[in-house]
Amino acid sequence: MNEQPSINTTRRNFLVKGGAVLGAGLASATALAGPRLLETARPDDASELQHLQQTLARLTDQAAIRELQRTCIGMVARGAYGALAELCTPDAEVALPGIVFAAAHNPLDPREPAESITDVRQPADCIHDEVTINENEFVAHATCHSQVEISTPFRLESTLETMARLQGQSSTVRWESGRFEMTFAKPQGHWLVSRFTFQA
Repeated sequence: MNEQPSINTTRRNFLVKGGAVLGAGLASATALAGPRLLETARPDDASELQHLQQTLARLTDQAAIRELQRTCIGMVARGAYGALAELCTPDAEVALPGIVFAAAHNPLDPREPAESITDVRQPADCIHDEVTINENEFVAHATCHSQVEISTPFRLESTLETMARLQGQSSTVRWESGRFEMTFAKPQGHWLVSRFTFQA
Protein backbone atom coordinates (compact mmCIF):
# COMPACT_ATOMS: atom_id res chain seq x y z
CA MET A 1 0.00 0.00 0.00
CA ASN A 2 1.41 3.39 -0.96
CA GLU A 3 1.56 5.95 1.79
CA GLN A 4 -0.25 9.16 0.90
CA PRO A 5 1.63 12.23 2.15
CA SER A 6 -0.55 14.61 4.09
CA ILE A 7 -0.03 17.82 5.99
CA ASN A 8 -1.98 16.26 8.84
CA THR A 9 0.39 13.30 9.33
CA THR A 10 3.41 15.10 10.80
CA ARG A 11 4.17 15.31 14.47
CA ARG A 12 3.90 19.10 14.36
CA ASN A 13 0.41 19.10 12.90
CA PHE A 14 -0.77 16.40 15.26
CA LEU A 15 0.37 18.43 18.24
CA VAL A 16 -1.18 21.61 16.85
CA LYS A 17 -4.52 20.11 15.83
CA GLY A 18 -4.81 17.19 18.26
CA GLY A 19 -5.98 17.02 21.82
CA ALA A 20 -2.42 17.10 23.09
CA VAL A 21 -2.05 20.85 22.59
CA LEU A 22 -5.46 21.56 24.10
CA GLY A 23 -4.50 19.47 27.09
CA ALA A 24 -1.16 21.22 27.39
CA GLY A 25 -2.94 24.57 27.34
CA LEU A 26 -5.31 23.59 30.11
CA ALA A 27 -2.49 22.17 32.17
CA SER A 28 -0.40 25.33 31.65
CA ALA A 29 -3.25 27.62 32.67
CA THR A 30 -3.83 25.56 35.79
CA ALA A 31 -0.12 25.54 36.57
CA LEU A 32 0.03 29.34 36.32
CA ALA A 33 -3.06 30.00 38.41
CA GLY A 34 -2.49 27.25 40.93
CA PRO A 35 0.48 28.67 42.87
CA ARG A 36 -1.22 32.07 43.37
CA LEU A 37 -4.36 30.40 44.68
CA LEU A 38 -2.34 28.11 46.93
CA GLU A 39 -0.63 31.12 48.54
CA THR A 40 -3.95 32.62 49.67
CA ALA A 41 -5.91 29.45 50.33
CA ARG A 42 -6.53 27.92 53.74
CA PRO A 43 -4.75 24.58 54.39
CA ASP A 44 -7.82 22.49 53.57
CA ASP A 45 -8.56 24.55 50.47
CA ALA A 46 -4.96 24.37 49.31
CA SER A 47 -4.97 20.59 49.63
CA GLU A 48 -8.20 20.32 47.68
CA LEU A 49 -6.94 22.65 44.97
CA GLN A 50 -3.76 20.65 44.62
CA HIS A 51 -5.83 17.49 44.27
CA LEU A 52 -7.97 19.14 41.57
CA GLN A 53 -4.84 20.21 39.70
CA GLN A 54 -3.53 16.65 39.75
CA THR A 55 -6.89 15.29 38.59
CA LEU A 56 -7.06 17.79 35.73
CA ALA A 57 -3.52 16.96 34.65
CA ARG A 58 -4.29 13.24 34.62
CA LEU A 59 -7.53 13.71 32.65
CA THR A 60 -5.68 15.93 30.18
CA ASP A 61 -2.98 13.29 29.74
CA GLN A 62 -5.57 10.54 29.24
CA ALA A 63 -7.34 12.59 26.55
CA ALA A 64 -4.05 13.27 24.76
CA ILE A 65 -3.11 9.59 24.89
CA ARG A 66 -6.48 8.47 23.49
CA GLU A 67 -6.16 10.97 20.64
CA LEU A 68 -2.63 9.77 19.89
CA GLN A 69 -3.82 6.15 20.06
CA ARG A 70 -6.67 6.76 17.58
CA THR A 71 -4.36 8.68 15.24
CA CYS A 72 -1.71 5.95 15.19
CA ILE A 73 -4.22 3.14 14.61
CA GLY A 74 -5.68 5.15 11.74
CA MET A 75 -2.20 5.51 10.24
CA VAL A 76 -1.71 1.74 10.45
CA ALA A 77 -5.01 1.18 8.60
CA ARG A 78 -3.83 3.54 5.83
CA GLY A 79 -0.30 2.15 5.70
CA ALA A 80 1.06 5.57 6.67
CA TYR A 81 4.12 4.17 8.44
CA GLY A 82 6.36 7.15 7.72
CA ALA A 83 3.85 9.45 9.42
CA LEU A 84 3.53 6.94 12.26
CA ALA A 85 7.28 7.11 12.82
CA GLU A 86 6.98 10.87 13.37
CA LEU A 87 4.80 10.18 16.42
CA CYS A 88 7.23 7.64 17.92
CA THR A 89 10.24 8.04 20.18
CA PRO A 90 13.63 7.55 18.46
CA ASP A 91 13.99 4.12 20.08
CA ALA A 92 10.39 2.98 19.60
CA GLU A 93 9.60 -0.69 19.06
CA VAL A 94 6.79 -1.33 16.59
CA ALA A 95 5.76 -4.89 15.71
CA LEU A 96 2.63 -5.15 13.58
CA PRO A 97 1.66 -7.37 10.63
CA GLY A 98 3.49 -5.82 7.68
CA ILE A 99 5.76 -3.51 9.64
CA VAL A 100 8.55 -4.12 12.13
CA PHE A 101 11.04 -1.48 13.19
CA ALA A 102 13.04 -0.70 16.27
CA ALA A 103 13.76 2.97 15.60
CA ALA A 104 11.59 5.76 14.27
CA HIS A 105 14.45 6.93 12.04
CA ASN A 106 14.31 3.73 9.94
CA PRO A 107 10.68 2.63 9.94
CA LEU A 108 10.42 0.61 6.74
CA ASP A 109 11.57 -2.99 6.41
CA PRO A 110 13.03 -3.32 2.89
CA ARG A 111 11.71 -6.87 2.54
CA GLU A 112 8.25 -7.42 1.10
CA PRO A 113 5.99 -8.17 4.08
CA ALA A 114 4.40 -11.59 4.29
CA GLU A 115 1.19 -9.89 5.38
CA SER A 116 -0.03 -6.44 6.34
CA ILE A 117 -2.93 -4.68 8.04
CA THR A 118 -5.12 -3.01 5.43
CA ASP A 119 -8.15 -1.96 7.50
CA VAL A 120 -9.21 -1.59 11.13
CA ARG A 121 -12.63 -1.76 12.75
CA GLN A 122 -12.96 -0.42 16.25
CA PRO A 123 -16.04 -1.10 18.39
CA ALA A 124 -18.11 1.86 19.51
CA ASP A 125 -17.10 1.30 23.12
CA CYS A 126 -13.37 1.22 22.35
CA ILE A 127 -12.98 4.52 24.19
CA HIS A 128 -13.61 2.64 27.43
CA ASP A 129 -10.58 0.38 26.95
CA GLU A 130 -7.89 0.77 29.54
CA VAL A 131 -5.51 3.72 29.74
CA THR A 132 -3.08 3.73 32.66
CA ILE A 133 -0.48 6.33 33.58
CA ASN A 134 2.43 5.51 35.86
CA GLU A 135 2.89 7.42 39.09
CA ASN A 136 5.81 9.36 37.63
CA GLU A 137 3.38 10.62 34.92
CA PHE A 138 5.95 10.12 32.16
CA VAL A 139 5.01 6.57 31.06
CA ALA A 140 1.56 5.31 30.05
CA HIS A 141 -0.08 2.24 28.55
CA ALA A 142 -3.26 1.87 26.51
CA THR A 143 -5.22 -1.08 25.13
CA CYS A 144 -7.66 -0.94 22.23
CA HIS A 145 -9.69 -3.97 21.16
CA SER A 146 -10.21 -4.02 17.41
CA GLN A 147 -10.80 -6.14 14.34
CA VAL A 148 -8.12 -5.89 11.67
CA GLU A 149 -8.15 -6.88 8.03
CA ILE A 150 -4.92 -8.67 7.17
CA SER A 151 -3.83 -9.00 3.55
CA THR A 152 -1.51 -11.82 2.44
CA PRO A 153 0.04 -11.51 -1.06
CA PHE A 154 -0.20 -14.50 -3.36
CA ARG A 155 2.98 -16.57 -3.20
CA LEU A 156 2.19 -19.61 -5.31
CA GLU A 157 1.10 -19.93 -8.91
CA SER A 158 -1.84 -22.17 -8.19
CA THR A 159 -4.85 -22.37 -10.50
CA LEU A 160 -7.01 -20.46 -8.04
CA GLU A 161 -4.42 -17.73 -7.61
CA THR A 162 -3.92 -17.46 -11.36
CA MET A 163 -7.66 -17.02 -11.85
CA ALA A 164 -7.75 -14.43 -9.05
CA ARG A 165 -4.87 -12.49 -10.63
CA LEU A 166 -6.76 -12.38 -13.93
CA GLN A 167 -9.61 -10.72 -12.01
CA GLY A 168 -7.27 -8.10 -10.60
CA GLN A 169 -6.68 -9.68 -7.18
CA SER A 170 -3.18 -10.01 -5.78
CA SER A 171 -3.78 -11.19 -2.23
CA THR A 172 -6.11 -12.95 0.15
CA VAL A 173 -7.69 -11.12 3.06
CA ARG A 174 -9.00 -12.21 6.43
CA TRP A 175 -10.35 -10.48 9.52
CA GLU A 176 -8.88 -11.13 12.96
CA SER A 177 -10.03 -9.92 16.36
CA GLY A 178 -7.42 -8.79 18.84
CA ARG A 179 -6.06 -5.75 20.61
CA PHE A 180 -3.54 -3.02 20.02
CA GLU A 181 -1.16 -2.63 22.94
CA MET A 182 0.63 0.71 23.11
CA THR A 183 3.16 2.18 25.52
CA PHE A 184 3.76 5.93 25.59
CA ALA A 185 6.54 8.17 26.87
CA LYS A 186 6.52 11.90 27.60
CA PRO A 187 10.14 12.95 27.00
CA GLN A 188 9.64 16.67 26.26
CA GLY A 189 6.22 17.60 27.56
CA HIS A 190 4.10 15.74 25.01
CA TRP A 191 3.24 12.09 24.54
CA LEU A 192 4.91 9.86 21.93
CA VAL A 193 4.64 6.14 21.18
CA SER A 194 7.46 3.99 22.57
CA ARG A 195 5.97 0.53 21.84
CA PHE A 196 3.16 -0.56 19.51
CA THR A 197 1.96 -4.14 18.94
CA PHE A 198 -1.12 -6.06 17.87
CA GLN A 199 -2.06 -9.30 19.62
CA ALA A 200 -4.66 -11.57 18.06
